[in-house]
Amino acid sequence: IVNFQRHFFADTNLLDKFTGHCDVIVHLSAVILHNEENYIYQTNINLVDSLIESIKRTKSKPLVIFISSSHEKLNTVYGKSKKEGRIKLADFSQVNWNNFIGLIVPNVFGPFCKPFFNSFIATFSYQLINQIEPEIRNDDEIDLIYVFDLVNDIINKISQKEYRNKTVMKPLKTIRVSELLYKLKNYYNEYFLNKIIPNIEDHFDLCLFKSFRSYIGVDFFPVFLIKKTDDRWFYSEIVKTNNKGQVSYSITKRMKSRGNHFHLRKIERFTVLSGIGLLKLRKFGTDFTPEYILDGNHPTYFDIPVCYLHSLTNIGDNELITLFWTNELFDVEDSDTYFDKV
Repeated sequence: IVNFQRHFFADTNLLDKFTGHCDVIVHLSAVILHNEENYIYQTNINLVDSLIESIKRTKSKPLVIFISSSHEKLNTVYGKSKKEGRIKLADFSQVNWNNFIGLIVPNVFGPFCKPFFNSFIATFSYQLINQIEPEIRNDDEIDLIYVFDLVNDIINKISQKEYRNKTVMKPLKTIRVSELLYKLKNYYNEYFLNKIIPNIEDHFDLCLFKSFRSYIGVDFFPVFLIKKTDDRWFYSEIVKTNNKGQVSYSITKRMKSRGNHFHLRKIERFTVLSGIGLLKLRKFGTDFTPEYILDGNHPTYFDIPVCYLHSLTNIGDNELITLFWTNELFDVEDSDTYFDKV
């Protein structure tokens, strides 16, 4: 990577030193917002002209990749400047015999984008985290691409030598603004307020959730777990998800037991992390009572069958630390838990 700083554009020596060392130049520089529309247009054209003149002076032949915008078709001042800049570089590349790629990119979103600037996703996420009600001005359908996906696409086009003056990038997702805000509000309610990992259905949801999370300051953490204590010691839920269940753990005193119940629908997995536990089972309605030793020194897991009463007793000399996973969140109104002695 050849270092570049903004002020290079104002110093021909620094700009020439830069362009003269580059095999590939990815040109993303642009003014997007400004009170004076002419400033947007003129600045963006000047940036392209400066790059062209520098390549001429250094007699270099880098591959130039120009990142344009889907605003090209909207006839905005910004879109006009990007379209004309792309065409200028494409024409120059033919004369200069250097390779060129012109990419027309949908709306880009991703972590740490500046709110109130060029991504409504960044603005909405920031507002929700800071308890400001977002406002939808135009409920349009928006084409979106995730920033890291865009970077990978650029790298692939370099390696595959896809030299084209105009390539319209396929969006990751086309979504209405109100629908996207609904998703962000759901992330806020589930993750930020209730500490539940939301339902991540596809790659877009994952990218959107990662972007939303970037506006939660590190001061949000660490989040203290709720300890449910009794004479056995305590139990705590670690991870709660909307579609993958929950992970919990317990610490149990010597010769104390947990369980003595069965489930009709839940999938449960037990793993002893430290200590020695005696797992007892009994199929409901029968006298079949197998027993198993679960030792933290020999990590194993045990999936509890439905309709089997189960209990776990600490038979070691130290505290018993056990990790539990179940496929659904615990619901006190519908716990699917039926108590009886093993």
